[in-house]
Amino acid sequence: MPLGARDDVDGSWKAAADARLAARTEEGKPFTGLLTGNTKADETIQGMVTSGGEPWDTAVAKMYEANDATFSLPANPADAEFKTALQDAVNAVLNGQSTPEEALQAAQKTAQSALDDAWTKLESED
Repeated sequence: MPLGARDDVDGSWKAAADARLAARTEEGKPFTGLLTGNTKADETIQGMVTSGGEPWDTAVAKMYEANDATFSLPANPADAEFKTALQDAVNAVLNGQSTPEEALQAAQKTAQSALDDAWTKLESED
C-alpha cells in the first residue's frame, strides 16, 4: 500500500458506491460493484453487489476472483525494460520455447541488468 494511503473504507468510497447503487437501482439494473484499489473498500463494496441474473452474477464473481490475483509492478528507472523482460518470459513459455523456470531466470537477468544500468545512469547525473 502506498505510503500515506488509508486501509479503511472512508466516506468517499462508500459514498461513491452508494450513489452508483442508487443510480443502478433506479434504472432497474444490477450494481456490479467498483474496484477501488483499496482492499477493505473493495470487500465492503463487493457486499453491496446486487443480482442481475446469469450470466451477470457469474461474470461479477469472476471479476472479483480475478482481482484477488492481480498485482502491479513498482515504478523503477527501467520500467519499460522490466515489463518487456517479464512479457518476453511469458511469451517464451506460451510458445514452448522455454520452461517457466528458464524463462524467469532469463527475465530476471535481463531486468536486473536494465535496473543496474538505469540506477547507475541516475546516480551519475546527481
